[in-house]
Amino acid sequence: MTDFLIPDKVGEPRVAWRSWKLHAENEDLWLQSISQGDSFWYPREIKTAECNLVTDSSHGENESPPVEGCKCGIYALNSNIDLVGITYASNVGPGRELFVWGEINLWGKIIEGQHGIKAQHAYPKHLYLRGDVHRAYPFAWNKLDSYAIKDLMKEAWGVPVDIGETISRRSLEDQIARIDPPASDKV
Repeated sequence: MTDFLIPDKVGEPRVAWRSWKLHAENEDLWLQSISQGDSFWYPREIKTAECNLVTDSSHGENESPPVEGCKCGIYALNSNIDLVGITYASNVGPGRELFVWGEINLWGKIIEGQHGIKAQHAYPKHLYLRGDVHRAYPFAWNKLDSYAIKDLMKEAWGVPVDIGETISRRSLEDQIARIDPPASDKV
């Protein structure tokens, strides 16, 4: 399915989770970081970390991001459950943007953190779109439903795109409980 390939010399990429706002203008789609408003992810383009803190003394002269002790790098969380902590209701609303989350492949220089990683390069691996787009955003997207938007995203990024539940701690805990019941329920 994926016709966008990670360079062969990379080996096995790390997989982690993140979320974005999805934007559209005319026929163009792009993702925007929720926490970094000036960070955009374009279809079929590898995202490469940059450092805007050129005066930061933590960088060596020719050191590529990410760098330990600096905020540069492409951030991702180890678990989709950690995405629940991201408050997106106030950041995404009627207009031309929608909330999207997904798995991403990360490679190059990688720095481990407590709940995630930051990396040098990334590209979406599998994207998820809310299933109630038409009800939640009635004035957005020229009245396209979730399935039409899903198809546009799939064509643009060349990766699987699925309709997902709205992320909530309860829905994720329920999904995990079905897969791995509490110890008292195990035989």
